Amino acid sequence: MKVPLLLLALVVAPIPVRAGDVKKATLPGFRYEEIHSGNGMTAIDFDAAGRMFVCEKQGRILLFEPREKGRYAKPSVFADFRDQVNPEGESGLLGIALDPGFAKNRRLYVFYTADDEQRLVRLTADKDFKAAVPGQEVVLLDGLPRQFTNHKAGDIHFHPADPRAIYLVLGDDTKREFAPDLERYHGKLLRLDSSNGKGLRDNPFFDGDVNSIRSRVWAKGFRNPYRFVFVPGKSPDAVYVSENGDGTDRIARVERGADAGWGRHGDKGLINPEDKRTSVLYTTKPCLTSIAVAPKGPFAPSGPVLYAQNWFTKDLMRWKLAGKGLSEMAAIPADNARPFLADHATVHATFGPDGALYLTQTYYSESKGNNHKLSRIVPDVSGGE
Repeated sequence: MKVPLLLLALVVAPIPVRAGDVKKATLPGFRYEEIHSGNGMTAIDFDAAGRMFVCEKQGRILLFEPREKGRYAKPSVFADFRDQVNPEGESGLLGIALDPGFAKNRRLYVFYTADDEQRLVRLTADKDFKAAVPGQEVVLLDGLPRQFTNHKAGDIHFHPADPRAIYLVLGDDTKREFAPDLERYHGKLLRLDSSNGKGLRDNPFFDGDVNSIRSRVWAKGFRNPYRFVFVPGKSPDAVYVSENGDGTDRIARVERGADAGWGRHGDKGLINPEDKRTSVLYTTKPCLTSIAVAPKGPFAPSGPVLYAQNWFTKDLMRWKLAGKGLSEMAAIPADNARPFLADHATVHATFGPDGALYLTQTYYSESKGNNHKLSRIVPDVSGGE
């Protein structure tokens, strides 16, 4: 099955996009920079050449070409399929991941919400990496839950140690009772063969049929696992999830094959999951959104550091990962319980190839033309705050 896309590559002069002079409160030693202002933006990924691919919630992928001194050219539109995407509520174009072999095979993957289903779709870039090739898009998995516009999750990732598999997280579509059910896609983290969208034989619930739902499941029992992340350099046996509960949100470490706890016990199951392969590291009032992990360098002053955003408080916080298997979070004393970035709400955070922490903004609505920010935080070599 293929989805017709309206593809558009804008020809633009390489006008440098400089970081804005907007002042945002960061911890000492870092600086906030604005890169782009426009429609609501969700997920980001980069290729090895430093090109930045940014999803707009309404259904476009913007391409930012790198220039000298950390600048980017004015964005072009890599792909436009707003006619296929329904951006109501928590729906929209929600995830993007470039194939580990992107430089050669030019493949990238997107996850989005349509009117009556959700889909994982593979695109192919042209030889200049400037636009998706018309007619080469392939739906790897469709028919995913979309009865309601809420609890859509939709983050997708590859892991460097597992390059054949693409990981996709799905919300429960407001159907709590389906989250633990291996015959339903609701509330699952899937691990799929990136060549065809089928289940993999080394998945924890594989039943001999690569086309079955349970053969695609890597972990179950989620409500709205909005974003997830692996720890760079570690094996893909556990993920860290920023998850929205029913009044209590959490950051959890979830291992392969685990039940994450959402189901018949509601928030009690999220806070105190019965499956010990799920470790709750932090709980808070809503609404947790973006999550990222820095393994080392300026953003990780004392070992691996986890960054997470609360949308309502507008604080981007951070903690040191500690304990056996990095299953605990500890305060960083030098931060003095201050937010890493204050008064700025983000929905997706990721570290770019330049080492900076990149952030996107969108909102519950379609988020068109609402002055949302694509920004980054960089080490402040001048030593200022």
